[in-house]
Amino acid sequence: MAISSNTLFHFTREFKYLKQSLEEGLWPRYCIEKKWNGKDLAIPMLCFCDIPLSQVKDHIDEEKGYGCYGIGICKSFARDNNITPVTYLSKGSIMRNKIEYYISNYTTPSDNLKRMDFEELMLYYVKKVNGYNKNSELKRKFYNEREWRYVPQISKDIHLEILTGDYDEKEKVEDLSIRTKNCKLILKPEDIAYIIVKEETEVKHMIKYLNRQYANYKLLEQLYSRIITVKQINEDF
Repeated sequence: MAISSNTLFHFTREFKYLKQSLEEGLWPRYCIEKKWNGKDLAIPMLCFCDIPLSQVKDHIDEEKGYGCYGIGICKSFARDNNITPVTYLSKGSIMRNKIEYYISNYTTPSDNLKRMDFEELMLYYVKKVNGYNKNSELKRKFYNEREWRYVPQISKDIHLEILTGDYDEKEKVEDLSIRTKNCKLILKPEDIAYIIVKEETEVKHMIKYLNRQYANYKLLEQLYSRIITVKQINEDF
């Protein structure tokens, strides 16, 4: 059985966000990587998983996962848009110790790739093997998610932020993510390998939406066939 897929999946928790992604593009938002040598790192990124549908059940679990609505994109789209796998670091490894030592002295993020140290660049593309989900209560083995990331062009306004002290995570993410609103990845119908919805009743709604969104696309019926439900994933894969 293959441990990776020809498709990368991006998930969200609400149907309206799925439609918004198809209409306006996939929005890279700030995500917080917690407890890196006493610091939290807020990174502008768009996350995908490289997991076959047969193994994606835990990833879309409503309580433990990332949401029951998703878009599967072709890896050719990923290559064309600099979407790349992250590097996973285990506790106590030489690489992780090196990164955490760098973080301990890291205070001012660069706003230019040409001036950026290699260690600083790595901060955008590393992840712990194990850690906690957004609410910091449920421990996850992140390594199983086979994450790929899209990071928008680093600039004066868009770059990694160091967070310390107390803060409201949701409020902080919403505030920072305003910066990346114009960095969306626009999808063409041929880039889409799957559209995942939660309920059977939502399939008809999605077909109507695709009729409006891609009215001039000649292979629209092929796009219909790429709609799949969470029930089908749970029962057939």
